[in-house]
Amino acid sequence: MSMNAYFRRMSYGTIHKLLSSPEWLPRVIFTECDKTTLDIDKSWHIIHYLLCGSAQTTDELISEVILGGRPISADDLGCGPARYFEPLKVALIADELAPIDAKQLMRHYSVGKFSRAGIYGKCSDAVDDISFISCNFDSLKAFYITAAHNKEGIITVII
Repeated sequence: MSMNAYFRRMSYGTIHKLLSSPEWLPRVIFTECDKTTLDIDKSWHIIHYLLCGSAQTTDELISEVILGGRPISADDLGCGPARYFEPLKVALIADELAPIDAKQLMRHYSVGKFSRAGIYGKCSDAVDDISFISCNFDSLKAFYITAAHNKEGIITVII
């Protein structure tokens, strides 16, 4: 079984409705992909580690990009519950991500460090793997910035 990270932008009003009716969560998460969805595949844990230097969450805001947010329900969907960010938190995270350059971030890419930290995901020094992680980071950064610009919340799930 592989664990992929999915993100969906939506209004806070829609998220609020979902909080009171979490049975709709699968329908919200598993709808067709469009411009409001993002799938960063199995790169999620590597990107998390590159951003905060830890396999786990830390006290820093940047640590919440992938593994943060408030649980929508207690249901474990694979790697914990689906979580959400309110628009204000999305804006704060987008501000944290904005100055981070993928090329600069990828200078910290180290298969040895990933292995020692127990990072999930495909880790090799192959150019295709490094490019895959870099592209997914750029997509994630743009996704948060767009959500912040649109004053949207974000739902995250790792399944």
